[in-house]
Amino acid sequence: YLDRHPDQRDYGAAAAYHRLEAQLALGNADAAVAEFEGLITNDAPDNWISPAAFALFQHFRARADALGGDERADALTEAVKYLARSNDAADRPTWQNLTQEARLRLELEEPSTAATILEGVIDRFGDDEGFQGSPEFFAKLDLVEAYLEQDKTGVAAGLIDELKAQRPNNLRVKLFF
Repeated sequence: YLDRHPDQRDYGAAAAYHRLEAQLALGNADAAVAEFEGLITNDAPDNWISPAAFALFQHFRARADALGGDERADALTEAVKYLARSNDAADRPTWQNLTQEARLRLELEEPSTAATILEGVIDRFGDDEGFQGSPEFFAKLDLVEAYLEQDKTGVAAGLIDELKAQRPNNLRVKLFF
């Protein structure tokens, strides 16, 4: 399409995105990844990069959930790569996708990256009514875990005290305390 209509980047990107989805539906992950790489090569608009990357994330996440051991870790590594790309390309990434990326980073033993993401989420969405309450509480719990995995107990201690005051009977809070 872009060969015939190079001035219509958005339509070309839309066609590539739909081909990517079709390849995933057919079980052709390699072809779907190739379509994604084509989107990147053709400098597609972010409004197509983000959902294409998210579709690949969902594929690799489902694959990881069906696997174990090293194969699971490899699939999760691919999944988080595409989720991060989706979040980066999104005009306004959601706190749900950002915290999911951070949790996967924790699972993949990348606590520094997880901490950076979670700090940003808490700063950016702390005043958002949809984030306040349990989502914020659990994001802070994950942040404590990220700090502790980096031996940053001093930074984690104040946050643990705050969480203990909110929910003293939460098992993770008790374990961290």
